[in-house]
Amino acid sequence: MVVIFAVDEYMDAIYRELSLFLQGTENVGHLKEEAESLQRIVTEQYEEIKSRIVMQAETDDPDVTVALTSDCPNPGPNFLTCPGVGEGDVIK
Repeated sequence: MVVIFAVDEYMDAIYRELSLFLQGTENVGHLKEEAESLQRIVTEQYEEIKSRIVMQAETDDPDVTVALTSDCPNPGPNFLTCPGVGEGDVIK
């Protein structure tokens, strides 16, 4: 599940931090006066979300160390998230 925040521009920084804290991504869009702005925000965020791959590995064994590497075209800050992946792209 991903939460999309639609906020006034002056609230952007607060909700970006909240989004990062809750889900590790910045899913925030700015509301405008026109009625279509909410639809635009949801559409833009959906396009971003559907092109993101998240890799995660966990172990309960203290003797096992897991390291993830990738050749993501646009690696995220922790190299576990690959944003901007298109349909048919191969990620190794």
